[in-house]
Formats: sequence, structure tokens, C-alpha cells
Amino acid sequence: MHISSDNKAVSLFSEIGELVLLNFLVILTSLPVFTAGAALTSGYEILLRRDDPEERVVTTTFFRKFAANFRSVTPVWMLLLLGILLGGGDLIYALFIAEELRMFFLCFSIAVLFVVISIGFWIFPLFASFENKRTAHLENAFRMTFLQFPRTIRMWAVWVVPAYFTLTYETILKYFGWIWILCGISGLMYLSAKTAAGAFESRQ
Repeated sequence: MHISSDNKAVSLFSEIGELVLLNFLVILTSLPVFTAGAALTSGYEILLRRDDPEERVVTTTFFRKFAANFRSVTPVWMLLLLGILLGGGDLIYALFIAEELRMFFLCFSIAVLFVVISIGFWIFPLFASFENKRTAHLENAFRMTFLQFPRTIRMWAVWVVPAYFTLTYETILKYFGWIWILCGISGLMYLSAKTAAGAFESRQ
């Protein structure tokens, strides 16, 4: 029994260590912003292939995947980032500037942000899991947003709920904010990867 318990403990700490390392690598390679798409895709690729002994979370493996993903993913990430900026700009305009047609701009901006960010939830796991053209990945991510709507909402909850409580409640930020630096991003990516993998398996 002690051997089994020890093995489980070693496995647990090994997985936590991998998430910590992955979190550091994703944050580090996302700092220039325009590289964030390749960073997220590389992280998802590692998480979605964790059963493969050659795909363990090590620095050389991550950077190898990052270099391979950069050219194909970056244009898509730039397009999504542009959509987020446009939707965010319309939201700010609706809330603080517009006097006429305020409700129109508000609804339009929320719709744009929902669709663009939802596509982002799906497209990086798609890039990490399948070989395909960029346009095909974009089309599939858009379709998955609505065909797998409950899973899309689950991904929103995975990312938005922790961020909301951390930013809204000073006590949570004070005592648990360090988790974001330690393994917050990679932990949420892990949960999103589990959600996406379930959808991919159900459609195969």
C-alpha cells in the first residue's frame, strides 16, 4: 500500500511541477503579445498529448513546438487580437461616449467579443491537435463555438470566473494571486484542454 501511495504522490507532484514549468514558459513566450498565439498552441499541444512519454513538459520540447507553431498560428492570433480590440473599442464607446444608438453599439460589441473570444478558446486546441489549413481551423473553431455551445460556455466559466473573483475581491488577490504566477494560466489551459478533447473525441 505504501508503494502505491508513494507512486501516486510522486505522480501528483510531477504533474504539478509540469504545470508550473508550463505556466512559466507560456507567460514568458507571451510577453511580446504577438507571440501569445504560438505560446498557447504549444502549451495546449503538450497538455493534449500528455500520455505520450516523448511529449512531457520540458523546456526544449516547448520551444521546439513554439518554433514550429509560430508561422502558422501568428496570423490567426493577430486576426483574433484585432477583433478583440475592435470589439473592446466599441464596448468602451457604447459605455462611455455614445449618446445615440448606445444599445446598438453595446449589443454589437458584446456579440463580437463573445464570438471572437470563443473562437480563440477552440482554435488553439484545434491547431494543437490537427494538421489543417488556417482557414479550415478558423471555420472549424467558429462551428465548434455553436455546435459545442455547452462546452463553449464551460470554457468561458473556466477562464472568466477565476479572473473575475481574483480581480474583484482584494482578499482573494492578496492571498491567492500568486497561484496565477505559479500555475494559474496552465491550470486553466489544462481544464480547457480537457473540455476540447472531449469534443474532439465525440466527433471522431
